[in-house]
Amino acid sequence: MNVSKQALPDMSARVAWILGRCLIALLFVPAGIAKLTSPPPFLTHMAQHGVPGWLLPFVAVLEIGCGAAILSGILWRPASAVLGLFCVATAFLFHFDLSDHVERTMFLKDLAIAGGLLVVAGSTPPGKKTAGGQVEGTKVEGTNDGP
Repeated sequence: MNVSKQALPDMSARVAWILGRCLIALLFVPAGIAKLTSPPPFLTHMAQHGVPGWLLPFVAVLEIGCGAAILSGILWRPASAVLGLFCVATAFLFHFDLSDHVERTMFLKDLAIAGGLLVVAGSTPPGKKTAGGQVEGTKVEGTNDGP
């Protein structure tokens, strides 16, 4: 099998893109299902932070729907942006006790997940053409790709 040197990085970028979307979905889809099938601990946690319990079904649908959209590749860009903003809100609503080591870690993890989701929302999948017709990952003449 003759594989060009360009094909290997392109193939690994596509595998990373798909694997990354699967891992994001793995975080949100089961979490949303758990909220629907076993709501009491989530309702208690929400009440402790002053968040109304009637929001729980909407949160569950948001996590399942956006997670599934990212996984399937259908409307992945807006779904990633919505979940990114959701993670920022979750960080500030539930984990903003920075004096507690565990809560500080959860806060930073939520922000890191939000950052990754916002990068996905603003990205073009490997091998897809950008709005200017350029294939993602290729150099445009006259640009500086270096540091």
